Amino acid sequence: FENAYLEFNVSLNELKLPEGKQIRSSKLDDIVKKASLEKLDYDGRKLNILNLRGTPYEMGYQHGRLLEKEIKEFVNYFVGFGIFAVKQAPASFFDLNVDLPPLKQIGGAYKKLEPFISEEYKEEMRGLADGSGVNLEVIQLAHTIPAISENTCSNIVLPPKLTNNNHTLQVRILDWFLKAKVQKFPTVIIYHNNKGNDYALFGSAGFIGCTTGLNDQGLGVGEMSGGTQENELIKGKPMIFLLRDILKNDSNVEEAVKTAKLPKEQRT
Repeated sequence: FENAYLEFNVSLNELKLPEGKQIRSSKLDDIVKKASLEKLDYDGRKLNILNLRGTPYEMGYQHGRLLEKEIKEFVNYFVGFGIFAVKQAPASFFDLNVDLPPLKQIGGAYKKLEPFISEEYKEEMRGLADGSGVNLEVIQLAHTIPAISENTCSNIVLPPKLTNNNHTLQVRILDWFLKAKVQKFPTVIIYHNNKGNDYALFGSAGFIGCTTGLNDQGLGVGEMSGGTQENELIKGKPMIFLLRDILKNDSNVEEAVKTAKLPKEQRT
């Protein structure tokens, strides 16, 4: 792994991300007051508990304002990880234009995904950018990376008969590169929706996609990758937003499976 770590450090040194600008006003200050942030400390291990309320833009803005410092650091590492991932992938993967610099390749990948991303998630990313002061393009790049850096993540689900407290237990292992620092900013984001289910994402500050989550109907989700296949395309709905759709709209496994079965032309 020594060469991989060296290559990742080179990727970080190459970062020249466009600067953003934080948007502030008394009206936006009032929007932030609808949210809450609790910072827990378990023997030096930090955990953010973020409760968001309002429109998609407002919830993104609350997230950005309340975790501004963490988000700026996270996206720097995570986009660096994206550059590293693009360099590691063979030219035939994801239909990327390998003649372009890595950041341009990731930006091109976002343009292919964008038509399949719902407006509410685009608005939330815009709010996240305005609240944190991170450039919107950089926020978009960060949310493209899961689609172009698939890893063999793991999930374990134990039914009640196999647990000591007779509860279902779900264990999620996120096998992303440790240098990406996702583990440095652990955050539970709880969405209190005016429409649909309330639900929680278990992820990182600055990341609104879902790799693990639970809704108020008792439905839990997690993803496992089969690895990247040669000639794989990314013109489809990003997995990280498909899982959010499930948490927001579905109440049981049958509904979730139906949502997940996208038409072939919409799959990544």
